[in-house]
Amino acid sequence: MYGFKNPYEFNIKLSGGMKQRAGIARAFSIEPKMLLLDEPFGALDALTRGVIQDKLLKICAATHQTVFMITHDVDEAILLADKIMLMSNGPDARTAEIVVNPLPRDRRRNTIHKDPQYYPIRNHLVDFLVSRSKEFTERPPANYDPRHPPLVTPGLAAAAPVTPVSLVSSRAAAKPVVVGMQR
Repeated sequence: MYGFKNPYEFNIKLSGGMKQRAGIARAFSIEPKMLLLDEPFGALDALTRGVIQDKLLKICAATHQTVFMITHDVDEAILLADKIMLMSNGPDARTAEIVVNPLPRDRRRNTIHKDPQYYPIRNHLVDFLVSRSKEFTERPPANYDPRHPPLVTPGLAAAAPVTPVSLVSSRAAAKPVVVGMQR
C-alpha cells in the first residue's frame, strides 16, 4: 500500500463506487463456479456501470461462470440475463415466474432496443413489477407450484407457460442469470 502510512487508510479513502468495483473484482478473482451478486452495480455511475456490465459478460463468456444476480433494473436484467426470475412482494416473497430472455446472446447496449423482442420482454417485466406482482402476492394462481414456477417467453408465438424440469440441468453452458426483480 504505497503512499499510505496506515494500511487500513486505503479502504477509507475509496469512494462507494470504488469499493463496489473492488468487491466485484475480488469476487471474480477467485473464479467460483457460481458467482452471487446482490445489486453489484447499484452504487456506480451510469458510464462505469455499463463498462463493468460489459466486462461481466466477457468474463462469463470466457470462464463459463454462472452468475446469480439480484437487480431492480429492468434494462440491466434484459441485457445481462438469459433467465429472469420475477419475485413476489413482501417478507414471504416467492419466485412468481421465470422469464426466458428471447434476445440473442450477443446483446449490446447500443443496439439491444432495436431487436423486435426487446419491448415485449421489457413490457412484460414492467407490467409484473407495476401490477401483477401485487396481484400474485394477494392471490397466487390456483395451479401455482413454488417448486416449479412457470417458465414464460414474452413476445414469442409459443409464449405459453411451461414448467421447467430442472433449472440447473437446463443450463449446460453457464451463462449469466439475473434474479430478484422485486418491486
